[in-house]
Amino acid sequence: MININKTKGFTLIELLLYISLSSFILIVISIFLSTMLQSRTKNETIAEVEQQGIQLTNIINQSIRNSKSINTPSQGTSSETLSLETFDLLTDPTVFSFSNGEIIMSEGGGNNISLINSRVEVSNLFFNNNSQDNTPGIITTNFSLDYINNNGGNEYTFGKDFFSSSSLRGGIAGNTGGGGLVFDATGANIGGRGNLNLSGVIIENTSGTDIIIDKITVVWTGGTLIKEIRAGNTRVWRDNNEGTPDGPQPSGTELDIVDYTISALSSVELTKIGFDGDISGDTFSIILTLSDGSTEVLGNFSP
Repeated sequence: MININKTKGFTLIELLLYISLSSFILIVISIFLSTMLQSRTKNETIAEVEQQGIQLTNIINQSIRNSKSINTPSQGTSSETLSLETFDLLTDPTVFSFSNGEIIMSEGGGNNISLINSRVEVSNLFFNNNSQDNTPGIITTNFSLDYINNNGGNEYTFGKDFFSSSSLRGGIAGNTGGGGLVFDATGANIGGRGNLNLSGVIIENTSGTDIIIDKITVVWTGGTLIKEIRAGNTRVWRDNNEGTPDGPQPSGTELDIVDYTISALSSVELTKIGFDGDISGDTFSIILTLSDGSTEVLGNFSP
């Protein structure tokens, strides 16, 4: 007897069914992968804009805080250009300006440097000078940052508005006496045993003549009492028979110090302003009365 082996095959209907099912699965996988890639690209687009915006804001605010004064815009106005006078001659002036969708920075009259990369662009840039007389200069910065969408895809479309405000830690918005003194509070700090001392405030005489400080008024937010002031290595007031009045004094008391002279084009550090209690977290203002009766003010700084 001859055995004949018969092999079963696919019918046409089964083959079409398998092809249809496989095609459907491939389409679903393709859509899923495409959605994942678009989502990933969208997240990268958002991250790029936010990272660039934060970095740009930090650079501008750090420059403002470390500046001596504001050249432009003038008090109460706004501009697309911010010019800052700095303590370092190599970076003076530091200028931020707007050009062709970019924020440009230059220091000391040197080359212009773009602060953003080629994947984003800036619009609606405004620097607003909100300073008040006899207080540190205050600048608010507004700008919009958009991802440059060359492909036209939704995943590359994203924009965000950024807003920040920063004040000068050194310098003042305006001197009441115009005596030529400039403050630098960038290095001010609170220390000493029990955090009783304020130090590190620099007073610079930018004029061509000597300036005599006759009185000092210190204003602070805490309830402690002031006991001592040193300028450089010289104690100019103490609560015990050095200057007047005698005894520890509250915030805002005008202290008639032992007259202190700052030579022309020189500077001195207030190396110690001593208190009878912890001054951590306090905000300070310092008012100097000069021998000609004019005043110079460093307002509202927090070490």
